[in-house]
Formats: sequence, C-alpha cells, structure tokens
Amino acid sequence: MGVSSLLIALLPGYARLGLAAPCLLILLRCVQGFSLGGESTAARLMAMEYAPPGRRALYGAVVNMGSPAGQVLIALVLLGLRGAVGEDAFASWAWRIPFAIGFGLAIVGYVLRRKVEESPAFREALHRKATTDRPLATVLKTHRGHIARLTFLWAANIACSSWPLMLLAMVLTLVADYIEFGVLAAIFAEPYPTQLRYSGHASAYTFTNLPGGGPTPFVAALLLDWTGSPWSIAGLLAAAYVLSLVLIACTPETKDVDFHGPTDPAHE
Repeated sequence: MGVSSLLIALLPGYARLGLAAPCLLILLRCVQGFSLGGESTAARLMAMEYAPPGRRALYGAVVNMGSPAGQVLIALVLLGLRGAVGEDAFASWAWRIPFAIGFGLAIVGYVLRRKVEESPAFREALHRKATTDRPLATVLKTHRGHIARLTFLWAANIACSSWPLMLLAMVLTLVADYIEFGVLAAIFAEPYPTQLRYSGHASAYTFTNLPGGGPTPFVAALLLDWTGSPWSIAGLLAAAYVLSLVLIACTPETKDVDFHGPTDPAHE
C-alpha cells in the first residue's frame, strides 16, 4: 500500500509517458486495492483475537472506524490543499501530496505492526499445530455454507449502482450504515476456527462484491430499459435487502464462541 502510494505521488504525467501514465496509475490503484483487502481483514482479526470476552465485536468495529475517519481526514486535506494552492495547481501537481502522506502513514503502520506480537489465539493454534498449508482451499471445502450465507447477506450493501444517488443515500443514512458496518468484523470472522479465520473472512468479504457489486450496474440498466421506471431498480435493491434479512435470521449466533478453543467454533 505504501509503495504504491509513493509511486503514484511520483508518477510522471501523460505529457511524459503518454498512455502509459494512466495505465500505470490504474495498475497502482489496483495494487492499493489488493493491499487494502488483505490488510483490512488482518487488522480486524488481530484486534478481535486480542479482545477480552464479550468485546470482540466492539474491537472489530473500532478497527472499521478507520475507514470513515480516513475519509474525513482526506476530505479535510483535499479541501485545505485546494484552498492553499488553488484549483489549477491542485489539478497540476498538488493532488500528489495526499499520496505522499499516505506513504508516510504506511511507514508508521509498518513500524507498529513490527512491534505487535501475534494474537494469543493464533499462538495457541500454532502450539496445538492446528494449522494448514492450504487455508483457502480448506475453508472453501469445509465452510461453504458460511461463505455462501455471508456473501449474499452483505451483497445488498454493495449493490447501490449510481454515484449521485449513492452519495445522497450515504448522507441520509450514514449513521445507520456505519452501525451495520460495526458488526461486519464479528459476523464475518466468528464462524471459523483460528487456522481458517483469515481465509474465511477474506473469502466471504471478497465474494460479496461479485453478486452485489459487479453485475448490479448492468442489471439496473437492463431493468430500466425493460420497464422505463427507476422503481424497478429500487425493487431490486429492496429484494436484496429482504434476502439479507432472511439470511441474518438463518445465521447462528456466535458471540459466545471461544476463539481459543481447539475445535471449530461454529458448524455448518
């Protein structure tokens, strides 16, 4: 993440590199996205595995607060930069400054991570030799039900298809949105044993973007073409949330499972 941010800050523009400049920018942004996907899961799980009894969801929610806090901070930085250097200078070169700042923050995060020991639950799993060389393949084989349920449970939150409408919805429902974001870490992590927890959480959280985020704009355009009414898209989203509610009702409660236990904390 840090290296990608620094390279974006230093990337020559179209005048020097031609078409390679936007292509490299997209590639570096993709690397940032892959990095975020891996690190966000790791951060949630480490916080939850360190949490005292009855506080796992709270610790996971605190980690998730980094996302809205970061959005607020970057908005303030962008506003400050634009006001300080002007719109032309911002579009020309000052937009690179936040990426350079991101590189500095990544160094801080790296130093902190180097000083943090592995969680007690993970060390206990190593002591019991409860590990696997193929965690992703194992979790997809042994926990298909959990992954499928969590994938479609969260898909509705990914499905909003239009930026202006999405912005309006976020402004109007921001509090409710972040309340549900607060339970994400716990509900995606608790069904799996320690040796599969990272792969299970990451798989379900990644897969939920496939049915929820990927085809939604195309399906919405098709519905609008067929019906001529935006209410058909609203109906699609409402159906997705009904499905989420059904899956929530079918999801077993896992708040009292022991992360340090020798067996699977939740079964299919």
